[in-house]
Parts: sequence; C-alpha cells; structure tokens
Amino acid sequence: MAKTDYVYQCNLPAPLTQPNNEPQINKRITWGQCLIFYTELLNELRQCNADKMIIKEIIK
Repeated sequence: MAKTDYVYQCNLPAPLTQPNNEPQINKRITWGQCLIFYTELLNELRQCNADKMIIKEIIK
C-alpha cells in the first residue's frame, strides 16, 4: 500500500510576500535626518507586522 503525503498549500497575496522598502540613508546624516529615518523605519516595521498578522489569519 502506497503512503499518501499531504501538503498544505496556501496561496498568499503577492504584496504580503514582497520585501518592505528600505529607507535610504546617506553616509553623513544630520540629527534632523535621524528623526525622519527613525519615522520611516517605524512605518516599515508597522507594515511588516501588519503583513505578518494578515498571513497568520490566512493560514489559520
């Protein structure tokens, strides 16, 4: 008797599997630019976490 292997297959929407944007930073950065960079990083982190939550809901 042959063994049957089952494979879980989930088609995730493409935007959920795309890399997030990486904020550009110059070699020399001012204190004012640090605040902008920090804000951009937080926004990308929030988007990344939101994507993970959506994926988690899809694969339940």
